[in-house]
Amino acid sequence: MVPTVHIVGTPPIASQFSGAILHRTLGNGDCRVFANMYKEITIVQANLTSKKFYRGDRSFSYAIVIFFTMINTPRYLFIVFSALKGRPVYISLPVDLSDYEINIDSSSIKPHNLSILNSPKVDHQAAALQAILDLVKKAENIIAIVAV
Repeated sequence: MVPTVHIVGTPPIASQFSGAILHRTLGNGDCRVFANMYKEITIVQANLTSKKFYRGDRSFSYAIVIFFTMINTPRYLFIVFSALKGRPVYISLPVDLSDYEINIDSSSIKPHNLSILNSPKVDHQAAALQAILDLVKKAENIIAIVAV
């Protein structure tokens, strides 16, 4: 099973706390509707709009720093994904945090190698497709989540 982290953009924090009827509220003003639906298929749902960290300004930076430090620490990722046992994580990220700059000591962070080896003898797309098909054939229950 491939560990999956589903990061979803949500309306601005102030709009969420005001209960405004917005896209993603299904007309009831609750921006957690989709996160609540995902509780059935995810192991963790993180909402970066916790009132604990929101005071009407950007004083919630502590939560953001902790979050980004955790996801940038390979050891922590291993622990989280080991605990997941194949179930995804759902993270709600408000649009007003998407450009929020944080400072992290990058000296201890090693970038993940996401490059594909250039091997003329291997068709990576065909190999990936075959791996997916093999998993689908062995699966007892198949679920496809598609977002547009």
